[in-house]
Order: sequence, then structure tokens, then C-alpha cells
Amino acid sequence: MVSDDLKQKAHDIMIELNSAYIRKDIKTIIQINLDLKNGFDFLKIDEKLDIEIIKQKRDALLKAIEDEKLEIKKILKDEVFEFLETIDNFDTFFEDMRFELENELKELQYIHNDLNIDDTLQNTKDVLEPDLILEKLQIKYIYHMTHIDNLQNILQYGLLSHNNNVAITRIDNEEVNSRRNFDDPIYNKNIHNYVPFYFNPKNPMLYVKRNIQENLVILAFNRKLIYSDYAIFTDGNVSVNGTQFFNDINNLDQLNWECLNAETWYDFEDGKRTRMSELLILDKVSIDNLQKIYCNSEKTKQNVEKLLDNNLQIDIEVNREIFF
Repeated sequence: MVSDDLKQKAHDIMIELNSAYIRKDIKTIIQINLDLKNGFDFLKIDEKLDIEIIKQKRDALLKAIEDEKLEIKKILKDEVFEFLETIDNFDTFFEDMRFELENELKELQYIHNDLNIDDTLQNTKDVLEPDLILEKLQIKYIYHMTHIDNLQNILQYGLLSHNNNVAITRIDNEEVNSRRNFDDPIYNKNIHNYVPFYFNPKNPMLYVKRNIQENLVILAFNRKLIYSDYAIFTDGNVSVNGTQFFNDINNLDQLNWECLNAETWYDFEDGKRTRMSELLILDKVSIDNLQKIYCNSEKTKQNVEKLLDNNLQIDIEVNREIFF
């Protein structure tokens, strides 16, 4: 059995060791460690004192001290600490920093006023949100079909409205054109002053012309033309009574996109008219907006390649899927 005196001495050692750790008194901790290794003079051979707890506490404290030393070394090597070491007067340093930040704030305010940042952010939002609408409706391009004989003039002059057209070979229908000879209900401009586009080129008009598909090309233009001034879109064929006209991008959901994006229009009520939904762009469309030319055969593609200026970065693709 361990005497009460020895228990008290062991207890005192624990208190001293804890106190030294709190004070970070390394010298005392080391001394206690040496005493434990060499044995205390108050311990007798025939007496057993369980000092394992003390040793464990000692080891934990020594490890904590080593960890602290390593942390201090890291701090001393840190760039921030090295920088702080170079500062002679912190009051002066922070005053200079405040002065620099105030000047930077003034410069940003001047830039904000000059660029009218609020309007710029709003304009960016106004563009991004319509783009999300176009993505949702699967509008990748807008399409115009024409005879390959007309391609050279289109590449030279751009895509012109019906009234200004320099087409060599026409594929439109005179009777249909006569029904299109009226003013639109939004801008009161004659329909023939607009360049017509389709949201889906695989439509009833192309079906009627399927026997000459070898001589037709489908021009895929940048979908952002829908943002053009005086742009109008419809929920069906312009020449058919009852077709509605819109000029607000948020009204695109008024069109029947299930019919427009389907493989065919046959299964939809009023599908023939609906599939011919149009986008009308006033007067002229620059060739810079032409992004791809679809052909029905390799032969047609080769003929297009002969006409195309090497400087024009326009893809030419054989895609029989969008033809009949």
C-alpha cells in the first residue's frame, strides 16, 4: 500500500506539473521529467507508487510543448509575420492604409458614375434572361430556305426583303405572296418589307418543294436576330388568317413549341399553320449573321463551297434529317 505521505507528494507533483504547463514553464517541466526518470528520494524500493498517470501527463505536456515550438517556427517563416516585422509604427501604417483605401473608393465611385454600372448590369441581365428563354425553347438558329442560284447574291448583298430581293430563282408562291401583301399590326409596315425566317425549316413549304431539294439550301442564322429592332414573330403562317403577331421576347411561349420541335406537324391540331411560325426582320440581314449552310447532298455542298469566299467563316454541312 502507498502511504498517505507518498500519495500527497504524487498529488503535489501533478499540481506542479499542471501549473508549469499553464505558465509554459519549460524549465520546471524538464526538471520534473528528470526527477521522474531518476526516481524520487521519497520512494522506497519496497513501496509501490503508481506513477503511470504522472508519466502520461508529462508525455502529453512535452508533446504539446513540441507542437507549440513547431507552430512558432511556422509563424516566424510566414510572409505576413515577416512583413509585420518590417513595420516600425503600426499607428502610422494603419493611417496610411486608411488613406489609400479612401482614395481607391473615390476612384471606383468615379468609374461607376462614368460607366453607369447600374445600367450596364441591367442591360446584361436583360440579354442573359432572353438567352435562357431561347435555350429553353431549343432555338439554336433561325432558318431561311432559298435556291442555290440565289446564294451568290445573298453572300454579296446580304439577305434582303421580298420588296428589295435580287433573287435569280424564286421558290415562293405567287398566291401566297398576294396574301402576305398587308401591313403588320405592330409597326404598320408591309410584310414584304421584312426578311422571313422559320423556327423549324422542316415545314410544309419545304415539303411542297421536296422534289427540288437537291437545289435548295437552308441558311442557319444567328438566333439573336430575334432581338433586332422592329423584329416580329408569329404563332403561324403569316399568310393565314388568325395568325398572331408579337414583338416581346417574353411572348415566345405563345407559340406551340411542341409542334415546332416535333418530327412532323401531322398529329397537331392546326399543325400545318403552326409549323410555319415565322420571325420577320425588317429590310435586310447582314451576311455576318449567317452561321451555317445546310445541304441535302454532297453534290450541293460542293457547289456551295465553290461560291463561298474563303474569308467567310461559315460551316457547310450535309444534313438530310432536316430535309424530306
